[in-house]
Amino acid sequence: GNHLFYANGSQFFVRGVAYQDGGARAVRSSVAKPYIDPLSDISKCERDIPEMIKLGINLIRVYALNASSDHSACMRSFDDVGIYALIELGNGIEDIFQTQRSTWTHVLQDRFEKLVDDFHEYTNVLGFIVASEVVTDRNRTTAMPFVKAAVRDTKTYIKAKGHRNIPVGYTGSDDVAVSKVPSYLVCADVWSTPTIDFYGVSLYGWCGESNLEASGYQRQIQAFQAYPKPVIISEYGCKKPSPRAFKEVSAIYGEKSMTDVFSGAIVYQYYNDSYNSGLINVMGNNVEETLDYTALSSQLALYTPSSTSIGKWPSVTSRSQIPCPTIDSAFFAGTQWPITPNKGICTCMLQSLACAGDPNNVEQTSLDALELLCGESEINPKCAGITGNSTTDMYGTLGTGTIMCSPSERFFFVQNQFYVSQADVAKPPEERCSSLHGTIQSPQATRSVSNACQIVLRQAGPQGTGTITSTP
Repeated sequence: GNHLFYANGSQFFVRGVAYQDGGARAVRSSVAKPYIDPLSDISKCERDIPEMIKLGINLIRVYALNASSDHSACMRSFDDVGIYALIELGNGIEDIFQTQRSTWTHVLQDRFEKLVDDFHEYTNVLGFIVASEVVTDRNRTTAMPFVKAAVRDTKTYIKAKGHRNIPVGYTGSDDVAVSKVPSYLVCADVWSTPTIDFYGVSLYGWCGESNLEASGYQRQIQAFQAYPKPVIISEYGCKKPSPRAFKEVSAIYGEKSMTDVFSGAIVYQYYNDSYNSGLINVMGNNVEETLDYTALSSQLALYTPSSTSIGKWPSVTSRSQIPCPTIDSAFFAGTQWPITPNKGICTCMLQSLACAGDPNNVEQTSLDALELLCGESEINPKCAGITGNSTTDMYGTLGTGTIMCSPSERFFFVQNQFYVSQADVAKPPEERCSSLHGTIQSPQATRSVSNACQIVLRQAGPQGTGTITSTP
């Protein structure tokens, strides 16, 4: 359906808070400063839970987690007091959109699956977020097929593993320039995959004293009133005035036109930061409530949304299906998606290279290195196997950011393509390979490629542009 409900059929409204030290900003700049996993330190969780209970918080949104850390103590402590969690599967460094490129690789898929395996056992996981605000302008709409692919593969993995059917969704901005994104994620047959299970939208238009029209909330009501999936306000809390007044709470939880469409909201954010957009100041092992906390608490106490039981809402089948948006000057996403990543295919490719790169060389393992090597990769035949065009539904077999292999694996493939293209140059093979910062592989190594790999490589073709129908 398009609302959230408890198992007993009563309606669930999110009263959430963004819970990440530094918030989304810290995660998105985590290359320079590592993010802090908010669910790996039970002492911090136990310190913060009482403050959340006082606010009536029933959900935390987490932006980045260390897939190798133990989150059990925090998750169980939140569960004990009835607080759910929305878990973002990326982490700022490993995400679907990186350094101006879209990506859905076996490395990223492996991270997503580890977190799914880690969190599926906790009944207070409300859902997984595969990506957040990937599309911030029309040029980035080309990333949406990769989001669809990530949704498809994450949901398939959950089902294949026999895990609880945990919702998988996406959160975006309220920018008019990306208004086709919500419909793209559920378009055509809303019961088929890949389709999201919920959508989140950030709303910062209500500042101080405002109203539905002036804040843009009315436009959002109209945009989502026929949406076939639950919609959550995934961030709110305009920075002006400061301290914040949180007058938008009156609309979010008190206006029936809002509660009929939106299943609650998540305030940004718990921890205070240099932008003064937090509810709590941390001082050692203690916390201090900010003026924002006081204002939010008083507003939340005033409004309780009127709920409707599950049987009284119109069924999804009575709602019209949403057609896929057409490609135009403001929307560039096609209707086909990258294939499911397969690490084995990338391994086969690496084993077949005559001129191999060094995986320990940082300069050869980044997307920037790949960009330097390929340049205008769309017209460079040596890079055809690792590039694609999500507008025309054309994807190279081996992936770029477009399909499946990691940046270093794609770099090594192209590096070898350049080496092969210089076969008629009057230089010894070792010198040609060395000039590309590679090392010649021994004949024994290249001849030891398995039969299954040989089949895959023949299907991919020498440039990696063929269609692979086998798995190694």
